[in-house]
Amino acid sequence: IETETDADFALKVTGDSMEPTIPEGAVALVKKVSTSQIKNGVPCVVIINGDDGVLKRFYKDSFGFVLQSDNNKYEPIFIPKKLWEAECHFVGVVVEYKMKLV
Repeated sequence: IETETDADFALKVTGDSMEPTIPEGAVALVKKVSTSQIKNGVPCVVIINGDDGVLKRFYKDSFGFVLQSDNNKYEPIFIPKKLWEAECHFVGVVVEYKMKLV
């Protein structure tokens, strides 16, 4: 995929958890950043327990972290602050997505 966006890598979106904002089948362009560099509500890629990555909106507060889908049929995932380092790997933020129309 050709792009002028400053991204480190691309991932194909599987699943409907971010619909209608980011549709299944889209290619998400991801920029590697640390959690201290982002604002709440930004779509991010996080690996939980070494499994596949999830694409969710990222929120942090003094109690922990919330990974929230845009599709309201999915419940938010809460990860307590004390478990974040052991169970999660923050990959980066989605800076753009591309979708083939035809």
